[in-house]
Amino acid sequence: MMTSLLTFGLHNLHAPFTLLDTRQQTFWHWLAATGRLEHWQGLRAWWGQQPEDNRPRSAVFTAGLIQGDVEGQLPLHLAIRRGSPQIVKYLLQWMQQYCHLDSWQSVSDAHGHTPLTLAVAEAFLPATEMLVTAGCAVTTTMHPAGLTCLHFCASHKPDLAESREG
Repeated sequence: MMTSLLTFGLHNLHAPFTLLDTRQQTFWHWLAATGRLEHWQGLRAWWGQQPEDNRPRSAVFTAGLIQGDVEGQLPLHLAIRRGSPQIVKYLLQWMQQYCHLDSWQSVSDAHGHTPLTLAVAEAFLPATEMLVTAGCAVTTTMHPAGLTCLHFCASHKPDLAESREG
């Protein structure tokens, strides 16, 4: 259904990527929170079929990827909380292509978690590895108590760290 809506139902290709709901969440937040892989695959297929000049401008397109909701969460925060390695991977691919690393790596949610500190705090090893590989700094601190992802990593029991390896 998503591919059909994107293909036939949109006259303004920019709108679905930038509209906000009452929680200040974009289309990207909803995609990340639902965890529906087929929607991501449909979006990727639709995007790949669009002529270059028919795609949304990158500035408009990326606005939703780096938009924090009312709790400061990026879509990436929601995907990490959901625990879906594939959705984290898809989001990172889009973000690496369309967003500068500085625009999202140090964005913290209402609890002071950057995407990397959240992945470590949640003991979500695949997301942690993808974020470090994408260039997120392990020493970035946005947490109110000055904690980095290394602090959170040190607090895990060994078996907990392996529980979310996906």
